[in-house]
Amino acid sequence: MTVNNLPAARSAFRECIKAPKLNKTVTQYSRPGWHNDHRFVLPTGFSLSAKSIGAEHVLVDRKAATLDQTQGGSFEGWREGVAAEIWKGDCPQFSMGALAGMCGVVSSLLMLDHPIIHFSGPPATGKSTAQYVAAGLVANPTPGQGTLVELQQDVEGVLPKGAGTCAHIDDPTKHGSPTTVERLMYRAGSFCPFTVSSVASLEQIVERAGGKMNEGIRRRVLTVDTRKAPRIDPWRADDIKEAAQRNFGHAAPYFLDHLLTKGGTLDRAKLLKEVRDNARDFLGVLVLADGEAVSAARHFGLLLLVGDLMQAAGLIPGDANVVGLLKSVWADWLERRSATPVNRAIAELDAALADAGDLGSDPAAWCWVRDGIGFIPTATLAEIIGEEIKAATVMRHLSDCGRLLPAAGRNLAHSRLPDRTQCQHYRVKVPGTITNKA
Repeated sequence: MTVNNLPAARSAFRECIKAPKLNKTVTQYSRPGWHNDHRFVLPTGFSLSAKSIGAEHVLVDRKAATLDQTQGGSFEGWREGVAAEIWKGDCPQFSMGALAGMCGVVSSLLMLDHPIIHFSGPPATGKSTAQYVAAGLVANPTPGQGTLVELQQDVEGVLPKGAGTCAHIDDPTKHGSPTTVERLMYRAGSFCPFTVSSVASLEQIVERAGGKMNEGIRRRVLTVDTRKAPRIDPWRADDIKEAAQRNFGHAAPYFLDHLLTKGGTLDRAKLLKEVRDNARDFLGVLVLADGEAVSAARHFGLLLLVGDLMQAAGLIPGDANVVGLLKSVWADWLERRSATPVNRAIAELDAALADAGDLGSDPAAWCWVRDGIGFIPTATLAEIIGEEIKAATVMRHLSDCGRLLPAAGRNLAHSRLPDRTQCQHYRVKVPGTITNKA
């Protein structure tokens, strides 16, 4: 640095050097999550400690910090527009999103394996909204602004931001290969809790990637099948999503403040015991306690503890049935685990038929129903049942059960729909009574 040789310039320079430094010292952290002295740092730069009152703002390494470092709206706005709405018992996918969003706070504290929450189901069944709910607890849920991304290539960048809380990717199968998605699940599960959404089921993703369900991924992934969730008013679902987008970044600091300021809450031994006791309750006496089941039950036990802590902090209404929600997802996990490939495929098909519209409705739909008969185009059957098993095997099984209505001769498929539209399709009796949707 060159200083002008004039005496006045030299004098001014000396005064600058001697002047007291009034800038406040700011600490920078290399990662979000738990640090020494019971301190937790969020990727938004908010930090809470048991030794101080309230949140302070710190610096987080650029690679681990969210792009948007602000909070949106208010805590009251979030509690009224999101928390009060998602725990009414009719939108379990949104409730699971809330548990997933705070899961990493506890799993990283207890140094447990991190669960992966997979929201699976057709479009417009609440998968993305569940992830907005989860991501909005910590930061701006807009993709790319916080801990939620949409592209596979962005996952490596978002995982450091999800450390200590949760990272999210919205339907990566739309923009990439199943093989990559499967690898992402393994990678993310070792780093932080992770939510992923897709139309394809876990079994479909793994089989398309050439993997096997016995390779350990099933115990890591807890599937929330949005097809089984009650249908709520679409306007109400939109209101919940908009509330999560407006009022973000408040719940996590509030939750951490409760954990750090309430005596005895951070007793690790006690919390670990609760997780294990919860896991044993999920296993019960009817399930063979093999390694896969125990590992999955431990994830459910962890989520139940997270729900209990959130309820104690006032983030979940006191009358919310957290246990009932998790037991429902646990039962679905057990069902998927015990089902044969044929039974899994038929279950996927029946679920699609339950959601199908009338034969005269959307011509681009996967299937249709009329008068108790399901019409499934051969071109979309593989999308419905997955590639774990051949379509012909499933159709022969349905024929043996008396559910398939074969075409003339030995053909299993029909060439024309009842309205005489050219379309190769199968005709299957629908179990029970299906109410057609126009």
